Amino acid sequence: MRASPRRPPGSRRCSPPRRRGRPPTPACSTRSATRATARGWPRWRRRSPWPRSSRVCPRDPAAAFQIAAALPLGVGGFLPFDANAAELSGLPFAERDAIEGAWAEFGAPWRGLTLSPGSWTLARVRPANHPVRRLLGSVALLARVGRAGLLAACLEPCTADDPTVGLAELRALLLGPTRPADPFGRYIGTDRVAELVNNTVLPFALAYGAWSGDDRLGGGAAALWEIAPSSGGNEPTRALLAQLGGGPALKLKTGRQQQGALHFYRHYCEHRRCFECPLARLSRGESVVGSP
Repeated sequence: MRASPRRPPGSRRCSPPRRRGRPPTPACSTRSATRATARGWPRWRRRSPWPRSSRVCPRDPAAAFQIAAALPLGVGGFLPFDANAAELSGLPFAERDAIEGAWAEFGAPWRGLTLSPGSWTLARVRPANHPVRRLLGSVALLARVGRAGLLAACLEPCTADDPTVGLAELRALLLGPTRPADPFGRYIGTDRVAELVNNTVLPFALAYGAWSGDDRLGGGAAALWEIAPSSGGNEPTRALLAQLGGGPALKLKTGRQQQGALHFYRHYCEHRRCFECPLARLSRGESVVGSP
């Protein structure tokens, strides 16, 4: 039987052993994850180690935003700014100049991936939804959360003792402060924030809490799910409300109700299964217990 070689004194294992019943630790954060587990911190509160980004992006939020915006805008073919992109960005000249300088300094590895301006299909795209604004909105969000990481910053409000306070913190994080030079005020509007909360953050928080066994996160996300307001809706939800006879007078107050309306539309309205629909059965006085 061959003996396993011993490690030199004082050396460390490359990765901690996995424990049964617990999610594996990402290989990129083994040391920080081990320390965090020993201190009793939840896994999603650990700092995500980005060694290359930490050497490039400074700690100043304004400078970090400028450098982080250079990569998506440069690869997207929007740098240097033309007159249209400069106006849509809502950025002053000095900030646009800093972004162009950062692309010239750090963008060499991505030069071959740069898109041409004609690669974008912008027909019927409102100015507020232009790719320049969407890219800047995502970059501004990453700059706001800083080194804490997007995952931890979005999940932290879900653990608030008061769901209304947690929901307000989450919405404020996604909205961000107003920008005086921006003609639209913010890169991400209130309706888009409601879509992000209802379709991305809260479903992920519920799934992640169940997967990791974090009852506080799962319970907090469920409490926010009960009160999160709905967005302006879309064509399927408006079609369902019109089918029910309510039209504009019938409002969906929460994102949960909106998701339920989408479920009914996808499973019944699209397939013309009106007679089987639980809403139709309720109107006929039938029981719908156990219906999908």
